[in-house]
Amino acid sequence: PSSPSGAEAHVIAMASGWVEDLDRLPPVPRYQVSLAYDPHARRVEGWVRLVATNRWSRSLDEAYLRLYPNGRGIFGRGQMEVLSVSDAVGELLPQPGDDASIVRVPLRQSWAPGREMVLTIQYTALVPNGTGGGSSYGLFQEINGVSVLSDAFPMLAIYDGARWRVDRMVDWGDPVFAEIALFEAEITTPAFFGVI
Repeated sequence: PSSPSGAEAHVIAMASGWVEDLDRLPPVPRYQVSLAYDPHARRVEGWVRLVATNRWSRSLDEAYLRLYPNGRGIFGRGQMEVLSVSDAVGELLPQPGDDASIVRVPLRQSWAPGREMVLTIQYTALVPNGTGGGSSYGLFQEINGVSVLSDAFPMLAIYDGARWRVDRMVDWGDPVFAEIALFEAEITTPAFFGVI
């Protein structure tokens, strides 16, 4: 995977009156996502290249990822698994968090204030068939040939200056608690399958 571009690459996708907002943004996380979706197997395979700046006054020795489809509740019976996490030197050793939607990533060296952290994450996910009932809002499911892949990749949890926010997910409203970010995405599907 190549490096995700800086914020300036996103200008072409923005309405002209909003471009100057990029200059007012703090250094927000940038995600480069590449995923392949097989609608017959309801399987996602992908990688994420994450670039994030430590905007806080203390060094951090770990980062946390959120796997929202594992949160059950309004995500239904989705399953996501991190296969590997690596930095520029090599593979790191991710560890399970307090629940299946949390992955702890011990960092090779401290993430100092003002410095960028670059992680490459390989993952896979199974998209449930939505005909089984339950409390799912349809955020991550396949039903009647339509696949909804909301939050279909691992995301960096929010660090609030004191702690990583890996709170228990709620079963109503908006369950995703994530920072504003910039995204580049490449989605591969069979030719018959439309992407919107």
